[in-house]
Amino acid sequence: QAKTLQVRIKDDKVLALTRVHGVALNSILAMNTHPSTFIVRLSKDNELISEGELRCQGFCFEKRVRAKCDLLVMDEHEYEVDVEIWDKDGAQGIIADYYYDGEEKSFLTSNFASFMQGVLDVAKDKITTPFGEATRDNAKNKVLGGLMGVGDNAQKRVAESGEQKLQIAYINSGKVVLAFFNQSLNFKEGMANE
Repeated sequence: QAKTLQVRIKDDKVLALTRVHGVALNSILAMNTHPSTFIVRLSKDNELISEGELRCQGFCFEKRVRAKCDLLVMDEHEYEVDVEIWDKDGAQGIIADYYYDGEEKSFLTSNFASFMQGVLDVAKDKITTPFGEATRDNAKNKVLGGLMGVGDNAQKRVAESGEQKLQIAYINSGKVVLAFFNQSLNFKEGMANE
């Protein structure tokens, strides 16, 4: 009987290092600054967790979304889990369908600020002197000088935000993934609500 009991316990357990296919049920818009929550429905690869749904959170990391799942909901029961989400290639993180690293934005905005400063400078009233051009001290030029200051401030802000390197990854719903169990899941011990 003791042997039968051991087999039964083993049957009610998903071992660590188990890999099961799944599908992302919602689109994922992940950033590198804060996590994005999404749901993965597990396939029928493993009968014990067939059709179970994982709650996962992911961050954008380069062109992949690195994600961990902490909750498995199945048959009206909840289980705490430690699961990572991999792409079908077996590497950690889901490959993004679309990826944006912010480079274009900071480039365009900073160059736009420089361009506007140049335009404003050209628009100033100037007089020619034997020593070159000089800007007149009048109301119009003071306003334009103030606008140039705003442009310079905008450029500094863009440069500061550019250092944060905002990254955004988008993954369409329906994407096939692999759920990798870091720890075993014992159904007898793991039930949160009976």
